Amino acid sequence: MDNPTVSDILESGLRATGYDGFYHEDGECACKLGELFPCGDGPDRCCIAGYLGPLPAEQAAECSPDLDPALSWGIWADKDHKEDATDE
Repeated sequence: MDNPTVSDILESGLRATGYDGFYHEDGECACKLGELFPCGDGPDRCCIAGYLGPLPAEQAAECSPDLDPALSWGIWADKDHKEDATDE
């Protein structure tokens, strides 16, 4: 077996602790399990573990007007997704 990458170790840790991905504290990006760091920038100190949930329709339309809101997602600070993780 090859030695694990940083992404492998982080994904394993997220799964073990019940998280679904990371969000950036400034709200610029988020990534979910199986698709960590698609931007290629990798993790930084501002990446915070969180839970997968749908984007509110208004926010989804703002981010991607052509995307079906049902396919839009975000990573949130709490499991209930009651408030945007960036508003804390």
